[in-house]
Amino acid sequence: RFHLAGRNRLMALMSLKSLEASLPDQFMKIHRSYIVNLKAIEGSERNQIRIGEAKIPVANRYKSQFQDYTDRFRSF
Repeated sequence: RFHLAGRNRLMALMSLKSLEASLPDQFMKIHRSYIVNLKAIEGSERNQIRIGEAKIPVANRYKSQFQDYTDRFRSF
């Protein structure tokens, strides 16, 4: 399922792996069930991010990649 701005949703018949390969760099897999638009993230705390009202877990497997991304923007 895709959750779009304005609470719209789409259903896709493709795997997350193939979707991830076709998306631009502004998207990152942060959990085996979630790929997020990095520009839409409003905050992060502990092992989760916040996009609007949604709190999405960041799995341990993807934590270092996500941390590298956030560290790049803290240095500016």
